[in-house]
Amino acid sequence: MKHLSVFRRWTSTARQLWLALLGLVLLFVTLVFSTLDFTLQLNRYTIASSQDSLQNTARSSIAALNSYLEQQMSYVQRAATAIASLPAGSSEEDVRQLLDEYFQRSDFAQMWAVSLDKQAISSQGISLDLSSEEALESAFDGQSGYSAVYNSPTYKDDRFYVYVPVRVSPEQPVTGAVLGVLKVEQVARSLTLYGLSDESRVAVFQADGMVIYACDNLKYQLEPGGSFWNTDAGRTLGSLPEEETGSFGTAGTGDGAVAWLCVSTGIRDWYLYQDVPRSALLATNAQETRLVMIMALKMLAASVVMLVLLTIYHRQREGQVQRAEDSLRTSNQLLAMALQHTAITLFVYDLAGHTMTACDETDTTRTGAPVEPATLAQNGTVAPQHSTGFLALFHRIRTTQEPVQGDFLVRRPDQSEYRWTRVTLTAVRIPGQAPTHAIVTFEDITEERRREDELRQRANRDPLTNLYNRRVLRVKINELLGHPVGDVLLREVARLLEQLSAASGTPVRLGGDEFLVLLPGADWATAEALAGRICTELPGLASKLELGVPVGVSVGVHLFDPAAVPLNQAYQEADVALYAAKRNRGCWVSTRGLRELGAREERP
Repeated sequence: MKHLSVFRRWTSTARQLWLALLGLVLLFVTLVFSTLDFTLQLNRYTIASSQDSLQNTARSSIAALNSYLEQQMSYVQRAATAIASLPAGSSEEDVRQLLDEYFQRSDFAQMWAVSLDKQAISSQGISLDLSSEEALESAFDGQSGYSAVYNSPTYKDDRFYVYVPVRVSPEQPVTGAVLGVLKVEQVARSLTLYGLSDESRVAVFQADGMVIYACDNLKYQLEPGGSFWNTDAGRTLGSLPEEETGSFGTAGTGDGAVAWLCVSTGIRDWYLYQDVPRSALLATNAQETRLVMIMALKMLAASVVMLVLLTIYHRQREGQVQRAEDSLRTSNQLLAMALQHTAITLFVYDLAGHTMTACDETDTTRTGAPVEPATLAQNGTVAPQHSTGFLALFHRIRTTQEPVQGDFLVRRPDQSEYRWTRVTLTAVRIPGQAPTHAIVTFEDITEERRREDELRQRANRDPLTNLYNRRVLRVKINELLGHPVGDVLLREVARLLEQLSAASGTPVRLGGDEFLVLLPGADWATAEALAGRICTELPGLASKLELGVPVGVSVGVHLFDPAAVPLNQAYQEADVALYAAKRNRGCWVSTRGLRELGAREERP
């Protein structure tokens, strides 16, 4: 509510800085895309820059091949598990039905279940191919995998085996094997091949040169004088040169120049080869450059439009803020004028920071840094005899839904005279949120108290002689007659305290109707339990003594270390708890409960 002009200048500066920062970001984005365009243009003049692209597409091709083969392997593994789970004495027909179930789901040309004596059961009733010896021996040794590619003399095509051992559990010996026959052409149809352009060439082959798959246009000879690639797909090529395994390079000149990559697939001894002509690389890089430039222009245009929209929005918001600030300034001026003609001073109390801030801008004695209520009690602003009640008022506002109020002797910073002041705290509540602030009013009620004293004086004094009148006489007589009863009650209270505190406690009468019980070596539970028993049994003295009036009790409990805390300070802490018990109309309150309550309120 103060320093609105400074706040407005700060918010205006913040908005300007925000717009400047946004402009710098847009400039940075433009520079980034300009640098990227320069890099792409530079890459057009080197074929070696295609290595990353070739490696990425090779990984994609290998991932697709692995995924397909793992799917086919899973059918063989599930068939082996199902066969191992058949009960003893199952027939060949039971085995054949299981094989047929998984054969129908897979891409296999044939599936067999083979026992250790090489008795084979086929899903289609076909005899076992002798070329499966390598796969059988590996399966009987407890291994799973893929065999080498071979040319079937019976079916005149290239194929390989997927084999898995059969055993009841991993700890049991192998009892047989399940084989699946996969045609190479089936792998070629299922393999998703990735290339940089339609002119790129891809092949999958074994180390001995057996081509598993090759695209139709793979007829180039990469090494001068060599014969490794100078053949059509599907033909034996010869051994793979060791120096080419996992290699990247370039070959050829002019229109015949290519960048090529040869890597292991991780599947048995299979390899993947891929190359891209120089013309395709240049076309690809040029296309990427155009796409990036178009994207940069689009982003720049979108940024400019966004900047314009943000500028319009901030101008509208600035107008709204200006109107709100003008309205708030007018309200503050009216409030200041109203407060000048009243005896009320207004503060805002921060519940989390425990500080008060004055709201009256015209009162220079109350402006400045926020002040803590404890400081007012310590520096003498609040009379010493009222400091405890004054601080308890600020504690109570944290625990109640209603405004709290108290009358205290308070003096202004520029005056030495204490004046009666009514302090009222009202929590500012927002629906759905815990209160964070409270409005504090200091109202000078000295004249009101003076008039009350004057009326009381007139009611108790004879107007002619200024002596006490008959009404006071009646009160004095009642007080004198009540002393014996009061003495009896105090003695009974003392006796009860001695009885309840037993041998470990020391009851003490502080004066009047105030008592203190000292419990050496007690803990919180012991002290609070004694307070509860006092609150339970002491009110019963009224009926026992036939007083005709009820007897109330309030207890404050505090635990302290005599070696570390002075007795006077400990007594003041207990007095704060006692005051809280009186104000809340409760029987007993401990300082531990006050601290735990304050911690819960301050916790975010």
